[in-house]
Amino acid sequence: MGDSTGWQLVPQGNRLFIKPVADNADTNVTILTNRRVYYFELHAEEASGLDDPRLAYEVRLVYPSLEGNIGGNVSAVGGDVLFPSYQTDVPDLRNPDVARKGLNFNYTVSHTPGSEDIVPLRVFDDGKFTYMQFSGVNGDLPSVFNVDAQGYESLINFRMVGDYVVIERTSRAFTLRYGSSTACIFNEKRAFSVVKGAERRRK
Repeated sequence: MGDSTGWQLVPQGNRLFIKPVADNADTNVTILTNRRVYYFELHAEEASGLDDPRLAYEVRLVYPSLEGNIGGNVSAVGGDVLFPSYQTDVPDLRNPDVARKGLNFNYTVSHTPGSEDIVPLRVFDDGKFTYMQFSGVNGDLPSVFNVDAQGYESLINFRMVGDYVVIERTSRAFTLRYGSSTACIFNEKRAFSVVKGAERRRK
């Protein structure tokens, strides 16, 4: 949160209660969950009345089942809100024809001690998307960061398909973080310099 003095935030489970505590308070806030990242701009001012259309008592985000293909039709939820549909397929690795289409499995991983729980079971890409398979996907998942050529990290979104995290891009490297746990995923097909002495193991 940009201005932590003008607003009060109280998380309770999967709900977040937000209350302005200063007049004309303006700020932005970033909310991280185990699956998504939300960006909000908050502005508080005196309402003209209870029927003021600018009043917001509750914001609820509803996610339908994702079906269809990217660029396909949108589906309506609740009659008013439209959500895009997404491709939900992960390449079938049991199919020899799929394996011959140039999937890249040349990834290695290094992690800090005690971070084994956030290390994916398998990582590969198809030249467009990156796929990371995790065990225990009903639990919390790490945040995923893209690492650029200068080593700077930027938080990126992903979606779940079965037990796979699907990232709609490829990268030289990703960083996974959950609490104090950290794991670095390296795409060995795309050269990336690392600190001397860092240990890697293949996925």
